[in-house]
Formats: sequence, C-alpha cells, structure tokens
Amino acid sequence: MQTLQLDDATARKIYPTAIPEMKSILEKSFPAGFFSQKITDRVQGWSDILSISGRSASEYALRPGETADELAYRQAKLIAEVYNEGTVLDAGNESQWKYYPWHKITRDASKASGFGLSADDCDGWCSYVGVRLCFKSEILAIDAGKKFIEIYEQLKVR
Repeated sequence: MQTLQLDDATARKIYPTAIPEMKSILEKSFPAGFFSQKITDRVQGWSDILSISGRSASEYALRPGETADELAYRQAKLIAEVYNEGTVLDAGNESQWKYYPWHKITRDASKASGFGLSADDCDGWCSYVGVRLCFKSEILAIDAGKKFIEIYEQLKVR
C-alpha cells in the first residue's frame, strides 16, 4: 500500500471540484470543519497568503531595481487572488460588484514619509483601481485592508 500526502493548501484547492468519493476521503483525512473555514479565518498574515497560494517567500522578495511600491503591488494582487478563492472578477461586468480596501491617509510622525494609513472601510467598484486588486465582497476587502495595512501603505503612500 502507498501513502498519499497532501498539504493543507493542496487539499483545499482540490476539494471543491473533487468527486463525492474523493470529498469523503478528504473529509475523513482532515479535521472537522477544515473545508468549511472562511478565508477570513484562514488568513491571519502574509505567511498564510503564501501557504494558501502555494507561493514561496523568495518570489515576493524585493527584486533588483524594483521599488517598494512595485513589490507592494505584486503582494496586493496575490492577497486579492487568495481572498477571492478562484473567482476572477470581470472588469467589463458592471453588475458584478467589486470592492477595494479604502484607507484614510493620516499624518504620522513615526513614519519616514510622515504619513500612515488607517483602515476601517472599503469602497465599491471604482474605476481608479485595477480589477486585479479588487475583492468579490465588502467583508473580504475590509479584512484584507486591516490585516495587510503595511502592504497597502507601501502601495499607496510611500
């Protein structure tokens, strides 16, 4: 007999499209509620984004010649991709709502730029951000905006 090993990210990835027999095997192999956890509960930090996406930290290191805001853009795209769990938002579909973390820029003497962000809201579909940075729900945008405020600060302020 051979043993098949699956990491958490791979198991969650194949579960939604698995045939019923495979779903049953997966459900018996992982803790109760493992496949019904909300993405907002599963993501607590950048390491969770990397784990869920199957990406490595080295892919998201600052590249030669790259600025911090360019890295933050790549990170923000991955955050939205993970939170949207496979849903690809359609920029041309005006009836599909898209949400983006909305931050208020505030003076902050402790920051090199003199400014920081506060996060407590999101905005509906706006034409000033790319759809790649948008979320499929308001809850997801607010959660990401709060948990990854440092990344959004690099993207928007510095």
